[in-house]
Amino acid sequence: MKVVKLFLALFVTLSFLNVSFAQTDLIKEQTLTTTYGKNLTVSVPGSDVNITTWSKEEVYVKITGNENAKTNFDFTINSNSGDVEVKAEKKNEAKGENISMKIEISIPDKFNAKVSTAGGDIKIDNSLTGEVKLNTAGGDITVSSVTGNCKLNTAGGDIRVQNFKGDIKANTAGGNINLNGSEGEVTANTSGGEVELKYTGENKGIILNTMGGNILVYLPSDFKADCKFTTMNGVIKSEITISGEKSDDKSEENNILKGKMNGGGNSMKCSTMGGNITVKSL
Repeated sequence: MKVVKLFLALFVTLSFLNVSFAQTDLIKEQTLTTTYGKNLTVSVPGSDVNITTWSKEEVYVKITGNENAKTNFDFTINSNSGDVEVKAEKKNEAKGENISMKIEISIPDKFNAKVSTAGGDIKIDNSLTGEVKLNTAGGDITVSSVTGNCKLNTAGGDIRVQNFKGDIKANTAGGNINLNGSEGEVTANTSGGEVELKYTGENKGIILNTMGGNILVYLPSDFKADCKFTTMNGVIKSEITISGEKSDDKSEENNILKGKMNGGGNSMKCSTMGGNITVKSL
């Protein structure tokens, strides 16, 4: 019985220590007045950034983190003519160990957002109209809905956009890309993952590349495109008829397909080194 009680006491103590170590506190909180169409700029190291939108002409910023974050970083929230800047800068004597922080921001639903973080996820919830530039060195990028040009870059995570309208460029060095949208030029590149695109509306140009995965594209049955599909070690299949000829090289007869979809249109290029290319009809 004494042994059981000892283990229980040890378990409770360790649980308390873990909770204490992981505990985060409010570091900085601020609400700023702005107007529609202004700019949010965020520059933070090693932090998740979560952005939500609302109908208010206000920007609300909440920064939380552990004791090491509070001790080792200076946090600033500035406003200039409605433009808002959020920064976290390491102090000269900062050690940079066991640091945990999170940035939560609410912005007007018509706003531009530029976010850069060295090691966290970036997420935009709700609908946003504006130019979006998101860059993370080691996390996922998730966007619910954006109307406007969009540039997304991550060195080691997945990219997911549920609903885009406008030009979009998505690049990741080590994850999957999943895009769903319309009415824009689409460019997606990954070095080690799958690419999936669901697209409606006019073809304004599509380029999809992966070094080590499959490419899956959903298109309207009347979609018009000049197609060039290339795979080194996979198969090309399309539910939408592509008039054209495969490579004359018999060794590559399943690897290269050029032709016109519904009479042709703007360019659509898909390339993979180690997977299949599949086009399905919506």
